[in-house]
Amino acid sequence: MEMRNEGITKLRTSVLSITIKGFWLPLASLLLANAAWAATSYKVLHDFKNSPDGAAPWAGIILGPKSNPYGTTLGGGKGDKCSGKGCGTVFELAPGGQGKWRERIIHSFDNPVDDGPWGGLVADLQRNLYGTIVGNPSYLFEATHNGGWHQFTLPDGGSWATLSWNNGRLYGTGAAGCCGGIFRLTESGDGWAQEIIYTFHPHSGKDGTDGASPRGTPFVDGQGNLYGATEFGGNYPPKCSSGSGGCGVVFELTPTETGEWKEHILHFFAQSPNDGQLPMYGVVMDAQGSVYGTTLQGGKSQSGIIYKLTREKTGRWKETILYDFPNAGDGGAPSNLVFDKKGNLYGTASGGGGTCDCGLVFKLAPSKNRTWRYTVLHYFEGYDGGEPAAGLTLDSKGNLYGTTFWGGKYLYGVVFEITP
Repeated sequence: MEMRNEGITKLRTSVLSITIKGFWLPLASLLLANAAWAATSYKVLHDFKNSPDGAAPWAGIILGPKSNPYGTTLGGGKGDKCSGKGCGTVFELAPGGQGKWRERIIHSFDNPVDDGPWGGLVADLQRNLYGTIVGNPSYLFEATHNGGWHQFTLPDGGSWATLSWNNGRLYGTGAAGCCGGIFRLTESGDGWAQEIIYTFHPHSGKDGTDGASPRGTPFVDGQGNLYGATEFGGNYPPKCSSGSGGCGVVFELTPTETGEWKEHILHFFAQSPNDGQLPMYGVVMDAQGSVYGTTLQGGKSQSGIIYKLTREKTGRWKETILYDFPNAGDGGAPSNLVFDKKGNLYGTASGGGGTCDCGLVFKLAPSKNRTWRYTVLHYFEGYDGGEPAAGLTLDSKGNLYGTTFWGGKYLYGVVFEITP
């Protein structure tokens, strides 16, 4: 498949430093170019305290009807069976007056054999919340809008990623078979029926070039086609830099009249300085049907890339690298992306940036001359959060919300807001 780089314009500044109230900060994190920072503010909405509060939010958040953030944490909570520190939570934040936010724990998990809610939440039209637990056994949980809590066992495993809601059904990535699969959940009676709609098989059958280990959230378009990425698999051999066969693929699954799903590989990632490797997160799509995503590694500096896949008239898909993370100062290991109404892309990078390599928040804006401008909106410095492992959520006003896995006042992670 053809690959090319679009031109990139970056807003960069020299990294000088000043000291404020005992914190050593890069001047770049305070005085970036006016175009990027003149009207941008960062605010911590909540500092997690561990128990009985939550701790270590790995997934992002969703916004409720009043734009209240909802999310999950891997640790903390009111449970006492996980070394007295809880096994994770489902939480809500709400304005508490005087610019402060108060937290409400919707549910504390209390099973030490569970692997915690790695994925975030998804809501249906009635404002019920859904997520999964990867454990023994794995299960789907539902928090109803009227305060109820229900759990449903998933015989074929839960999901490491956030579920997708589409047309009354839930879609997720799981551990089916040897190398993972895509499952669908349909409400049935007093529970949910799970079916595996596709199983990946990179080492047998067909031509041995299928993907393996789908990790990201499935994206379902208006026609019911499903798009995603697998962290491994693809052209096998050779091995990727991670030591596992293949560097990952981007795929499309199309439902057929027989009820089966047909797979089409849109792109094979290669162990090459001109391509990314290990697309750990899912993909998004623009109004023209082009697919966008990130890779954890790869590119010229092995720090990851942001890519775009466009369907050509021949039916093939062409990859365009929108941004190749050049070094630690510009971030590395980007997560999933989100579009705003103007076609700008926003995301987080869990590594690089700032004085502690704690990650950052970035914006990628398209220009008329087919270039994309990369701007850092915030450098994390530890005390305000560190390692944003998930992507961002946009509200109707363009404000950005997200989480960091650690850092903050108590070092257990934060929920943050960036206002343009």
